[in-house]
Amino acid sequence: MLIKGDNKKTVIIIGCGARNYVSVLRISIEKKNAVVQVVAYIDKNENPYNYVDSP
Repeated sequence: MLIKGDNKKTVIIIGCGARNYVSVLRISIEKKNAVVQVVAYIDKNENPYNYVDSP
């Protein structure tokens, strides 16, 4: 997932998995004022991952 743009963005990801992905987390944030929260995410190693980023 790529997060970019000029307006303020709010992104919430719940209950997703990254099985068979190369990188651990498939989110790229190019927007400084994006509010991103990831809950109940399972990384490529099948470990739980939670993430919060707010400007």
